[in-house]
Amino acid sequence: MSYRIAIGVFLCVFALVANGLDTDDFKGPAAPCVTVAHAVPEVCTMPGQELAIQVTIDSSCDPMVQALGLREQLPTGWAYKAVVGNALPNVRPAPGKTGTLEFAWISLPDFPTTFTLQLVLDAEQASSGLLVGVAEYRQTGAAMMSDSAIDTLCVVSAGEGEGEGEGEGEGEGEGEGEG
Repeated sequence: MSYRIAIGVFLCVFALVANGLDTDDFKGPAAPCVTVAHAVPEVCTMPGQELAIQVTIDSSCDPMVQALGLREQLPTGWAYKAVVGNALPNVRPAPGKTGTLEFAWISLPDFPTTFTLQLVLDAEQASSGLLVGVAEYRQTGAAMMSDSAIDTLCVVSAGEGEGEGEGEGEGEGEGEGEG
């Protein structure tokens, strides 16, 4: 019985394709063809210090990307300072901007493109948190989004040093003198 059903389904699909129905109509949404990646230094930042993060955007799109933007969501206490490098976005936030940063290219860069995002950590609102970047792009139709690049920005208070000696002395003296 299942043999007859399989043949029936095959013949129906064959008839639809033969009559010009595009089978691409049955596919789900395409996987993103633009990627965003961060290269975050593996050190914790102290309040008032700056942090330089390499951002790389790449494309394997066919047809080619026709428009490109980038959004970076900063953790609380972090502020935008500048971008440096080659093929910089034409539209970028004002220095000191916090929260969501938006960038856009009028003239598209060659892919992959890499630039450095310079951030500064506010001395009073310093906190570790996630940096989330996503590209918005267009090929020939509606806007599409890349997968998110998610990285942790580590903060250490001025009294802790730069992550040195963490964990030392834990558990020392516990249980002594009890009796």
